[in-house]
Amino acid sequence: MSFMSKGAGYFPDSVRKKETVTVTFRVDKESMHLLQEEAKRQQISLNNLVNHIINRYIEWEEYAAKAGYMQLTKPVVAELFNRLSDEDIIEIARKTGKDANFDIMLFMKGKTDLESFISWLEARMKNSGIEISRKVNSESEFQSRSQTIVIKHDLGQKWSLYLKTLIESLLKESLAKTTTLTTLTSNTVLVKIPE
Repeated sequence: MSFMSKGAGYFPDSVRKKETVTVTFRVDKESMHLLQEEAKRQQISLNNLVNHIINRYIEWEEYAAKAGYMQLTKPVVAELFNRLSDEDIIEIARKTGKDANFDIMLFMKGKTDLESFISWLEARMKNSGIEISRKVNSESEFQSRSQTIVIKHDLGQKWSLYLKTLIESLLKESLAKTTTLTTLTSNTVLVKIPE
């Protein structure tokens, strides 16, 4: 199978502009059929799907297990958090969660700045089946530049509390950043971070 990644629609502009190469792979027939079906289901080209798979491996899968991540289903996570008090959740997020996730971010990204944090958070959420969006708010006469992150997780109020506390703790104590707005619902966390 040959593919060129130039102009691949999956990647953001910063990645898309990188120089590309043409590569040929030998893939077993059944795997190829499954890849073609998945590309068709997602309404993307086979090239885009393969680039997505390669990017996911490079960005996440190569490091996740080595960094200490393990997989749990969403219902198990939700049930575990529902059995904890709010105070316990906040303590776990501020202590163990903050330290462990800071170490993992440093291991996976090799640096600890705001962009690395957001990149790590996006990869972590996406690879956990959680939706995340980021909007960069431009500087205006009355407002400085900031980033707004919205995470839709469907894991309940207690997971929202954990995630909000974890993000605030990582930003404040590890990156010397504060949030100007944090909103949470039972399924969504919104964080606004000034740059």
